[in-house]
Amino acid sequence: MQLRKIEKGNDYCEFSHRNGPIHDWDEARKEIENRTAVIAGGGKDVIDQAIAMTIFSPNVVDLTLVDLPGLVNV
Repeated sequence: MQLRKIEKGNDYCEFSHRNGPIHDWDEARKEIENRTAVIAGGGKDVIDQAIAMTIFSPNVVDLTLVDLPGLVNV
């Protein structure tokens, strides 16, 4: 996940596997859940494929976070 500061405007996010911005955070949450189900399946598998998300907002500092492999669902 990356946070990117923009000078002005509303918050939105983008995913590397999908074209276009998402402005609704409930939709972004569902996209993460759906993508996790597609690439990891229904089990508790550890996979090497990342879900890359960038959040653009005037209220953040530029920051990149990397979640190391682990359980995706408990």
